[in-house]
Amino acid sequence: MTSALFSVRLAHHILIGSVIAPLIVTICLQTKLWPPKIPVEAIFVLHTAIYWVWHLPFGYAFTLSGTWQYWLMQIALIVVSLLLWQALLARSTSVMATAGLALGTMVQMGFLGAILTFAPTPLFDAHFASTQAFGLSPLEDQQLAGVLMWTLGFAPYAIVVLWCARTRLLLPRLAKQ
Repeated sequence: MTSALFSVRLAHHILIGSVIAPLIVTICLQTKLWPPKIPVEAIFVLHTAIYWVWHLPFGYAFTLSGTWQYWLMQIALIVVSLLLWQALLARSTSVMATAGLALGTMVQMGFLGAILTFAPTPLFDAHFASTQAFGLSPLEDQQLAGVLMWTLGFAPYAIVVLWCARTRLLLPRLAKQ
């Protein structure tokens, strides 16, 4: 279905980048198996660039042009998602940096989601003939992908900001009382 529907492919990317990546990072942080720390700003720029390149029409068309291109995209998305979640979940990242990184990620994903949702025409040629079998026009499929990016894509980042505030701000203050 990820070949036929852009919305299903986007849901797949949300699962990789916002569910599987934080689980892997949580395990690696507990076992101390993680690469050296990269500045939060660099991670944000790299994550944003990688996600945008692969979700714009030229990057998406390149992805679908062959097997190695597809796996290049998957690996790039996985690596930058792991780096992002490493910064978000590491205790060494300040509360402000965590909140800024999560909120910045939500904003850039929201902007990409808005482009997908409100584009007047379908942006991805690959799905012009594949969506009708699922009862969607190419534009409806693209709009669904944009809405998924806004809703499901936002949730993990909002949760990590709330979790960080609770565990790094609220609980230490309560423990002192």
